[in-house]
Amino acid sequence: MKIIIMYRNSAVVIAVLFLSTITNAKFSLKEVSSFFGGTPYEEVVYQEYQLNNLNTLSIENIDGPIKIKTGWKKNMIFLKATKRANKKEHLPDMKIHVTRAKDKKLIFKTTYAHDKAKGSIEYELIIPSDIHLHLKTGNGTITVHDIRGPIAATTVKGNIELFNTKNTIYVQSTKNGSITIQNAHGPVSVAAHNGNIMIDNAYNSIVASTTKGTIAVACSEVPSTSAIRLETTSGPITLALPSSINAQIKGNTAHGTISSDHYITLKPHTTKLNNLAWNRFKKEVNGTLGTGEAEVSLKTTYGNIKVLKTVTT
Repeated sequence: MKIIIMYRNSAVVIAVLFLSTITNAKFSLKEVSSFFGGTPYEEVVYQEYQLNNLNTLSIENIDGPIKIKTGWKKNMIFLKATKRANKKEHLPDMKIHVTRAKDKKLIFKTTYAHDKAKGSIEYELIIPSDIHLHLKTGNGTITVHDIRGPIAATTVKGNIELFNTKNTIYVQSTKNGSITIQNAHGPVSVAAHNGNIMIDNAYNSIVASTTKGTIAVACSEVPSTSAIRLETTSGPITLALPSSINAQIKGNTAHGTISSDHYITLKPHTTKLNNLAWNRFKKEVNGTLGTGEAEVSLKTTYGNIKVLKTVTT
C-alpha cells in the first residue's frame, strides 16, 4: 500500500492507492483527482466577522453550495470558504467581497476576475440563530439548520434543505432541484421548476408549487387563520392534516383521482347521476373539514391527490 499526500494551499488531499497487483505505477495529479471525483486544487479561507448592529446576512454565490448552522450566542459570524478549481491559477481569480451595507446587512459576494476563471466556492458559516438570511447560488445546494430569523433562498440548479426554522420562509429552485423543509413554525412559500417538494411537521401557512415534481406535505398544526395552497403540473400531491383540522377544502386534478381519509362535508351541487358526474366526483372536491376556518387548495394536472391524517407519535 502506498500513501500519497498532496498539499495544495490550505487543503490536504490524502489519496490511498492500493498497488498490490501493480508495481512501478505512476499517477498524475489529474488522475488521482479523477479517481476521487473532485477538483485537484483547493484553497480554504477562515474568517470571523463582528456583527455589531447588523441583523441580516446576504450571500451571493456563483457556483457552489451554501451551508448555514447556528451554535453559539456570540454576536459574530464564522466563515469557512473552500475554493475549488481544476487549475491552480484560477484560485486567486475567485474572490469573496465583503460589504457592510447601511441597511444593517453583511454581504458576501463571489466574483470572478475574468470569464476564463473556472471553479466553485463552498460557503460554510456558523451564525447567531436570530439573524435574517438572504441566500443565492447559481449552482449548488443551500442547507440551513436551526434559524429563528426569516429566510429567503434561491438556487438555479440545486436543492434547498431547511431544518428547524421559526420564522417566514421564501425559497425557490428556478431550474433543477428539490426542496425539503422540516419543522417549520412560520409561514412557508416555496417554488420549484423541475423538482420535488417535501415539507414535514409544519405549523403554519404553506404555499408550494412545482412544474414537474411531487408535493408531499405533513402538517402538525393548521391555525384557523392559515392557508395551504399546493399546485403542480406533473406529479401527485399528498397532504397530511391533523384530525382536528377546520378548513374549507378545494381540490382538482385533470388526469388523476382524489381521495381523503378525513370526512369532508361536500357543498351542495345539483347534477345528474351519470358517468360524467361520477367521473367529476373522482377529480374535484369542494367542501368543509370540521368548522371550516382555514383554507386548503390542491391542484394538479397529471397526478393523484391524497388527503391523509397526520400521524402523531
